[in-house]
Amino acid sequence: MRTSKITMGAATGLTLALTLAACGDNGAEAEEPMPEELATETVDENSVALADAVGELAGDDARESFLRNWREHIDYFVDYAVAAEAGD
Repeated sequence: MRTSKITMGAATGLTLALTLAACGDNGAEAEEPMPEELATETVDENSVALADAVGELAGDDARESFLRNWREHIDYFVDYAVAAEAGD
């Protein structure tokens, strides 16, 4: 049952991370845009929580590797959102 709870938490964190990234892309259309710093901080907090879940299942080395690669992935996602907003 523990694995199910960790998996559900990881899925929730991933969903929130993607939602926040999308909010950053749509900020120009919102009446009160979410500050970029808050979105970035929240996405990173969720990335760390997701990496912690990986670490619980696979150990510290896997946690660190996952977090490094996940953060790089998020950077690419943000680059894509910024380019899409600019029409690039």
